[in-house]
Amino acid sequence: MKTLTIVLASIGTIAVYLVARSLQKRIPHPLLLPLLVATAFISVMLVIFQIPYETYRFGSDWMTQLLGPAVVALAYPLYRQLPLLKTYLRPLLLSITVGAVVGMGSGWILARIAGLGREWLDSILPKSVTMPVAMDISVSLQGEAALTAILVTAAGLTGATFGPYLFKWVKITHFLGKGIGYGAGSHAIGTAKALEDNEKEGAVSSVSMTICAIIVSLLAPVFTYLVY
Repeated sequence: MKTLTIVLASIGTIAVYLVARSLQKRIPHPLLLPLLVATAFISVMLVIFQIPYETYRFGSDWMTQLLGPAVVALAYPLYRQLPLLKTYLRPLLLSITVGAVVGMGSGWILARIAGLGREWLDSILPKSVTMPVAMDISVSLQGEAALTAILVTAAGLTGATFGPYLFKWVKITHFLGKGIGYGAGSHAIGTAKALEDNEKEGAVSSVSMTICAIIVSLLAPVFTYLVY
């Protein structure tokens, strides 16, 4: 039974993603982001057929474990664009620092305005950081790791989906600005979207995501100490 669950969940997830990716190639629209479409479709199927999330998670957990190696693989385009990144080192560091601070502060302020409790406040601080790091930060702040995982996924999907519209609206066309925006605001999901545009943008996003994770790891405990 366990083997069957793993096989069905794995084949189903991969098949849905491939179909969603094929759909976006035919209709290149930001709202048809493969990860967004696949997530929505699978969620609906779980509800319709009354399949417990725990069952699906058990069957697809091995794919979740690949998240770490996938993030590490982002170092390859970063290495290829290393000379370019050195040229823009100063604006990169300054912009990423600002992005990390804004990412923490905006989420915390919105949660505070909504009247949410301490658990929500601590869980939302690392929402723009890549999943494994964000969950560790949340636990260290007495937040809820599962809640942080949901918020991180939401930040990644919304950033990758609506990022192109936002960049167009504020007239950001340079790969540096777009890469920093994706990496600091939408972590690995945003970086994957940046790589779809071009390698330079993806490399900048990868750097932004990595440095942002370090900055938030250092600042989040200080932030909570000062506000509570």
